[in-house]
Amino acid sequence: MKRPLCILLLCLLACGAQAHAFSRLYVFGDSLSDVGNVYNSEPLNDGGRFSNGPVWNELLAQKLGVATPTASGDTTASGATNFAYGGGMTSWGTTSIVPGVISLEEQIVGGRNARREIDRPELGFDRYGVDFDKDDLVCVWGGANNFFFGAQIIFTHDIVAQAERAAGDIITNLGLLADRGAATIVLLNLPDIGRTSEYLAKTLEKQAEATLYSDRFNAKLAELLPGFLTDHTEVNLITVDMYALFDQMLDAPSVFGFSNVTDNLVALENAGTPAEDPSQYVFYDGVHPTTAAHEIIAQAVMAAIPESSACTLLAGLLALGMAVRRRR
Repeated sequence: MKRPLCILLLCLLACGAQAHAFSRLYVFGDSLSDVGNVYNSEPLNDGGRFSNGPVWNELLAQKLGVATPTASGDTTASGATNFAYGGGMTSWGTTSIVPGVISLEEQIVGGRNARREIDRPELGFDRYGVDFDKDDLVCVWGGANNFFFGAQIIFTHDIVAQAERAAGDIITNLGLLADRGAATIVLLNLPDIGRTSEYLAKTLEKQAEATLYSDRFNAKLAELLPGFLTDHTEVNLITVDMYALFDQMLDAPSVFGFSNVTDNLVALENAGTPAEDPSQYVFYDGVHPTTAAHEIIAQAVMAAIPESSACTLLAGLLALGMAVRRRR
């Protein structure tokens, strides 16, 4: 290999190692992202996670080469970066119907909230009293619990309104994160809840309600995001389409290494017929992914994070150099 091309290749390799130069990974959400803030007692759980192994943000951290997000818990101790709580809805007002569950809003601002009867300064990112660093990657994934605990139970005939309210809450929460210095935010939308293992076992009417919620939530979120970006030009927002990803996994499971997209590990375990190979299943329980599916999610998020323009330029130069060399 000639020296200029060799130098380019070495630069490209070094650039690849620095392409995603984040120092920490912060996570806000619900049980899809929780790594131990709420303990799951279902069979086959991994350390209380709502899955049989690591979840997507832990796997993403490995790919990014940053510290694995740790559970924040109810403590003023600093250093934890995963604030996701199983059962968490999008705002305090919605989560108030489930006492003790920390909403996405509270995961950010903590308990310093006039709407709470008790001040809980040990909750949320605000307890650290600092802003995010510019090289922190902040991830947000939530909204499903507004359907499970709101639209289904209390507002059965108001699914669309609940979906749109939840999407509006997400935008508000993005603003709270931006106000605290979040420079790069990853936002995941909702998969089709109507196609989960739990809802496949329900009536077509219930499946349709779940799908309607997901559709309206995602549509409202997409409608509101341009306004958020106009108001927060300093934020690099990376959106990841979980609806499309899960549709792909469920429609063509073999492409992703799965063979079962209807049953779930917990139901099989409870029925006394445990799965021989859990990695073949998309669903851990009725609505949560297996760690194998979480790996696919992590890959999708990783792929959505743009690499630096310098790396792109070096890649182009390398390709050009190789093409010129071939022509000689």
